[in-house]
Amino acid sequence: MESYEAFYGLCGRPFALVPDLAAYFATASHRRAMACLSHALARGEGIVVVTGAAGYGKTMLVRYLEARLGTRRVLAPRLPALAAEPAAVLGALALPLGLDPEIGAHSGALRAIEAALRARAVEGGSLLLVLDEAQGPRPEALDALRPLLGLTGAAGPLVRLVLVGRPELRERLASPALAGLRERVVASHRLTPLE
Repeated sequence: MESYEAFYGLCGRPFALVPDLAAYFATASHRRAMACLSHALARGEGIVVVTGAAGYGKTMLVRYLEARLGTRRVLAPRLPALAAEPAAVLGALALPLGLDPEIGAHSGALRAIEAALRARAVEGGSLLLVLDEAQGPRPEALDALRPLLGLTGAAGPLVRLVLVGRPELRERLASPALAGLRERVVASHRLTPLE
């Protein structure tokens, strides 16, 4: 029996569970998402929300953004699934900044994260904080990031936030607990499947 890779003349396995940037394909929907992100970044403020069902290429889009802007400008911490406490989200953010993830549980966590963000931003202006699978954490945990959005540096806002997740992220953002984040959303895009 001939495999579908041979039948279609593919050089690798398509649609793997782990995103492979070499297989990135910019659909019209992905190009609109990137335009939405670029516009929001040019504005220099607010939150961008990108949603789509499982398998629509959300994580691939995040990896593409990292490759395009560089990992010094893009922070994409891995959020713990269904994070119940703000400490878990702050801890996930602390790790790529070179801080101990246990700091998220301490009262000085925001000060330590702010200092690390400022040290990193000196090199290249503001940072882009991309939270993939942002539908997972509870509203209180996501709201813990709000104080970071008010930080400013010499070039403007220190951190810009992109929330990427499944369609239930939109429902999560509609909750009263996230009113503070919701009012800062400046752009939103819903990825569509391949035709």
